[in-house]
Amino acid sequence: MAPIYRIGLSKSEISQNALEKSGLKFSVVRPREKIVSLAEKFLGVPYKFGSSVLNDSPNSFDCSSFTAYLYVEAGIAIPRICNDQYKFGVDAYEADAKPGDIAFFKSSRTDIGPDVVGHEGLYIGNGEIIHAGGFSMGYGKVVKEKIIESKYYQTGFMGYKRLILDESERFVIEIPEDRIDLRNKDSLIKAINDILDK
Repeated sequence: MAPIYRIGLSKSEISQNALEKSGLKFSVVRPREKIVSLAEKFLGVPYKFGSSVLNDSPNSFDCSSFTAYLYVEAGIAIPRICNDQYKFGVDAYEADAKPGDIAFFKSSRTDIGPDVVGHEGLYIGNGEIIHAGGFSMGYGKVVKEKIIESKYYQTGFMGYKRLILDESERFVIEIPEDRIDLRNKDSLIKAINDILDK
């Protein structure tokens, strides 16, 4: 089965009426709720370093492809790599951390310098994360655990980042395999509006 390419649009970017007339498949989601509920469904899925969001997911994940995949499914595009996600997000302090934020950990490697992100997990509340843990730390799959009990916690907890800045409902639109021209958000909006204007 071909992978499904998805793009998220806010209700301020496109109307539901226009989407319905376009004939494209879409769903309406609350991003934070979608991300957290979806994460639970992947417990036990195998770990694969460098796993592709488009081609390998949801059959395998590494830590950052797991969170990137969940966010795409909720209509939010975020960077694919740990360090980029860390820089992309805004600080969320422990007292303010919400389910759907991302917890980051330092790398266990000493040859790449201090304070380099080595791992991440989706925060689900109550001090717990769901994450795709690597074989080197004894996981090899997606697991749920307390942050302070994670083997990654020993390498250094870097804190939480918030990548969901708009809590409102979003449209998640499936882009047909033969419509590569619609894989750009602006092109997609224009194409949908052109249909509505006819």
